[in-house]
Amino acid sequence: MIFKSLSIHILAAVLIIGLSPMVRDLSANSLPYGTIDFEHLTTRDGLANPVVYDMIQDRHGFLWFGTGNGISKFNGYEFINYFPDAEDPYSIGKGPILKLFLDSKNNIWATSLSTGLYKFDEKNNRFSFFRHDPEDTNSLPSDTAYKIDEDKFGNLWISTLDAGIVRYNPDTDTYTRFQHDPSNPDSLSSNATAGILCDSQGHIWISTMKNGCDRFDPTTGIFTHYLPGTPHAIDMIEDQFHDIWIPTLGHGVYRFIRNEGRFVSYTHDNKDPNSISHNQVIKAFEDRTGTMWLTTWGGGVNIYDRESDMFKSYMHDPVNPFSISHNSTWGIFEDHSGVIWIGTYGAGVNKFDRKKERFQVTRHYPGRSDGLSHSSVKTIHEDANGIFWIGTLGGGLTKYNPASGKYRHFLHDPTDSNSICHNNVWKIVEDSRQNLWIGTEDGLDRFDKRTGQFLHFKADDGDPDTLSSNLVRSLLIDDQNRLWVGTQLHGVDRLDLSDSVTPSEIQFEHFKVHGGHNSVLFQDSSGGIWVANQNLFRFDQTEKRFKQWIFSSSDQNIAPGGLITAAVEDADHNLWIGTASRLHRLNPRTNQLKQYGPEQGLNDSSIAGLQFYPPNNLWISTSKGLSVMDFSRGIIKNYELGIFNRGATLMAKNGDLFFGSIHGMIHFSPEKIFDNPHIPNVVITSFKKMNMEYDTGTSLTLLNHLKLGYEDRYFSFDFAALDFSDPDKNQYRYRLLGFDDRWIEVDSRRRFAAYTNIDPGSYTFQVQGSNNDGIWNTKGVSVDLVVSPPWWQTRWFYSSLVLVILIIISGTIWYLVRLTFEINQRKRVEQSLRISEEKYRDVVEGTNDLITIVDHNGNLIFVNSMAETIYGLPVDQCIGRSAFEFVHPDDQDMTRQWFDNCIKEQQSNGSIENHQVNSRTGACLTVLWTCHFHYDESGQMISVNSIARDITERKNMEQIIIQSEKMMSIGGLAAGMAHEINNPLAGMMQNAQVAQSRLTRDLKANTQVAEGLGTSLSTIREYMTQRGILKQLEAINKSGQRAAKIVENMLSFAKKGSSEKTTCRLDSLLDKTILLAENDYDLKKKFDFKAVSIIREYDPALPEVYCEPSKIQQVMFNIVKNASQAMSDHTYTTGSPKIILRLKKIPGKVRIEIQDNGPGIEDKICKRIFEPFFTTKGPDQGTGLGLSVSYFIIVNDHHGDMRVESRPGIGTNFIIHLPVS
Repeated sequence: MIFKSLSIHILAAVLIIGLSPMVRDLSANSLPYGTIDFEHLTTRDGLANPVVYDMIQDRHGFLWFGTGNGISKFNGYEFINYFPDAEDPYSIGKGPILKLFLDSKNNIWATSLSTGLYKFDEKNNRFSFFRHDPEDTNSLPSDTAYKIDEDKFGNLWISTLDAGIVRYNPDTDTYTRFQHDPSNPDSLSSNATAGILCDSQGHIWISTMKNGCDRFDPTTGIFTHYLPGTPHAIDMIEDQFHDIWIPTLGHGVYRFIRNEGRFVSYTHDNKDPNSISHNQVIKAFEDRTGTMWLTTWGGGVNIYDRESDMFKSYMHDPVNPFSISHNSTWGIFEDHSGVIWIGTYGAGVNKFDRKKERFQVTRHYPGRSDGLSHSSVKTIHEDANGIFWIGTLGGGLTKYNPASGKYRHFLHDPTDSNSICHNNVWKIVEDSRQNLWIGTEDGLDRFDKRTGQFLHFKADDGDPDTLSSNLVRSLLIDDQNRLWVGTQLHGVDRLDLSDSVTPSEIQFEHFKVHGGHNSVLFQDSSGGIWVANQNLFRFDQTEKRFKQWIFSSSDQNIAPGGLITAAVEDADHNLWIGTASRLHRLNPRTNQLKQYGPEQGLNDSSIAGLQFYPPNNLWISTSKGLSVMDFSRGIIKNYELGIFNRGATLMAKNGDLFFGSIHGMIHFSPEKIFDNPHIPNVVITSFKKMNMEYDTGTSLTLLNHLKLGYEDRYFSFDFAALDFSDPDKNQYRYRLLGFDDRWIEVDSRRRFAAYTNIDPGSYTFQVQGSNNDGIWNTKGVSVDLVVSPPWWQTRWFYSSLVLVILIIISGTIWYLVRLTFEINQRKRVEQSLRISEEKYRDVVEGTNDLITIVDHNGNLIFVNSMAETIYGLPVDQCIGRSAFEFVHPDDQDMTRQWFDNCIKEQQSNGSIENHQVNSRTGACLTVLWTCHFHYDESGQMISVNSIARDITERKNMEQIIIQSEKMMSIGGLAAGMAHEINNPLAGMMQNAQVAQSRLTRDLKANTQVAEGLGTSLSTIREYMTQRGILKQLEAINKSGQRAAKIVENMLSFAKKGSSEKTTCRLDSLLDKTILLAENDYDLKKKFDFKAVSIIREYDPALPEVYCEPSKIQQVMFNIVKNASQAMSDHTYTTGSPKIILRLKKIPGKVRIEIQDNGPGIEDKICKRIFEPFFTTKGPDQGTGLGLSVSYFIIVNDHHGDMRVESRPGIGTNFIIHLPVS
């Protein structure tokens, strides 16, 4: 039954009738002037099928097309097609999609002649279907669903071609059927229903294919019948006046005038070119301007003019590529921006943008007389009677009468002397007698419009009164009725037209003009005559010659490498001059010149024509289209309309502007030029990861959030602004907030944004779009993105890492706290250290310990990144090497023996301390190994997991502390020795002083003893003096004093273990240090410190310093002693050993300098001089701890700083800064 209905209602109603003899002549009622230009979209552009039945626009702005096989969705650039798929239960079924409908809830519905009704699921991008079920009355009455409409209650009314109509309630999923009942005259008149309409008054209108149309009143349930017996009423709509239009297949279109209650019929009349073009009317449609459109089967598309009650038809013209693509038109629709879309039966979709019709094009149609004689228009003139004369390059002259719409062509005929003299026409002007003067490639013609005769004026080298040249490039008739003729290479000619003379009597005046191509002639408002070629000239009435205009700027050539192509005067008497490379504005009064080009907004710098449109607009034709400059607003607007010819401009009497191009003549009313006001919706059309389409799980139109993995950091968005006027001119800008610091602007050719290597985090992708006239949707569309971090940057990993670090830090702190105790109780500490370090054998790769795994042969099969630090080799170069290869040769035997014993005794765990050699630097590191042995079931060792910790620094610190304890012991010994020496020294000094006193002083007791011995005290003194005994006693006394001073300094040095700080003067402390050092004497080197000159440079305003005097003295003594020993090895060619001591006050500190003139220290040694155990002395000559301990005392104990400056061969300077408090 379904296919029987199809054949009856479609094949009969469309194909048979469509091929009937009523097909009209395609040329009837054609409108060659002011015709509509259609753009075409076909399957070549991606359309699903060339037959297009219907179309809608969804809430986002996408266009949907119902075709002969499938549904197409269009974004202005590409189509997404939904085809039947037998293996997909959510696809549409086979057969044509006749109607599309958007309900009040923005759901998209589609009808099919054989597979029922479909609803689009936007979220899942698929269709659900509604079918006829013979066993269920709560279903469609038939699968031949045709049209849908919605009433004010949200019910859907659906017509079928063979089972009446049905009301469907989507909320309750219930169907109510209405069918023809022969016994009930108030029932539906026929079950073969087609059009259905829910009108503004709450009534339901139904057109039938057999018996006119009905109006259903839902409140009474009664069907009222209209036009009974009228077949093939295929559709119906309600216009703005509430009239009902009913297209029919064979009887034209009916219009029900509601307020008069009567029908009017519009049918085709072969004798009336203003009647509808065909009686096979498919659809009626009213656009937003109130214009009624009608599509027909075989008659193209028609527009109904209410005022004149006439139709204009637009049909396919094989010669005109801009005509409608097929005469069988079907669906018609107007989108949100006012673009009209017309579907055809076999030639795709036609698009008409009425905003583009602001610019009307008159074209040349080869082989036809109803158009221009040639496409390339060079000059345009409107005569006194409103007739247009168009000069072409290659097609002679065209006459166009707007009143009759007729054209006439005038071509050069070599056999006809009365024809135009050449087909290249450069300029047309009209004199006071209404004769046309025509400049051509081969002379000047005067055309008598009354007789249709061309009178020729040619150059004659033998007659000086004739034209200078036959190459006529420009013409001008001035306000004194004089004709000016610009020629190529031969200046300008002038002819007085006030007297009527024959050609033989005509005498041309000749004026020389420097230059060649005199293509521009014009008269300004003051009567001045101007001519232009490569330069600009003004006619001097006094001197009767053209004088070159001298510009004030240094560059006199305003048309470098080209010509002046156009000139015009504006309302302010400025001259606008167009050249092949720039537009200029000249103020003749001030001689100021200003340039304009693409930098100022023009679409091109090559100017073709200029036309001033009062009061404030300048229209400019270029090689890329038209531009208009609005003086009042200071803006320039561009229109891409093709390539224009130079000088081809005209402002008609009614104010319309005309421009000649290589593709015809364009004319428009400037008052009707306006921008496209439609703000387009912006949508995401595609999302890709790694350049592959990605299913986001929802429709891209609903997408507002995306979560990407770390591996998805390369992604891209495609987008579109859904304005269809001229999508190629839509503009876009986008940015990724959180990544881009500015908007990135692109055109329609790059409607995508691609990003790569985006760091983990939260971002927002934003995109805005404009229509073809630059009207922006600043809200645009945005999508929030979250790029997940890799697992090693996740919160749980950080938490775990923090936990591990806290454990390590806690263990390290505990380890350091226990370090002092470990020194005193070495054995227990080492045992505790092994236990502590075993806890960290599974530390992650980020640990500072070396982790290794060796196989049963002792070869490395795994190392972490610390291998490069300890072994000195990259990880990949360590794998496969023997672990014993990196052990110091002195420890290899011991290590191998320990390793073998552990395996032999089947130990699970073990630790060993040995020395490892860094292969890159050669450094020897002390390493503590903690090993875990793995065995198989047979007891064979499989592998050893080990953690190696570099304890070199700890060992060095132990040595430092040991050395410090030694120094404390030495200090104690020094104190004991000082006390033991001090007692006999005191007795010796006392006895020496008593002996000196008894031999030198005139004491009574001394005199009595001397006299008692028979001598005198003076004699004894003389004897003592001559024998030098008194001097020896004096020397004994001084030596004793010096020894006492040494003992005093030793006691002071012995107190260095005290941690008590006090204020002291550094000058006194430094002097004591020098006295102590003066006892330094090396028997082997025969060096005495006394041989060193000491130079003191002390600041007299030196403050006291809060410090531990003994420790500071220890530092000074260490430096002074090192200096003296270094100078003992140095050979002085000039001068002698010298130490300079400097003490200087600086803000908050005291600066100490101890400078020698010894051999100096190399730079590489200076860098390591404060390292513990670093020494350049030989064996048994030093421990390498002196300067490291000194550095520790100054920096750590006293919060000062210490550095060394040295130049080999010149000397060394130790610089210390100590804080005052």
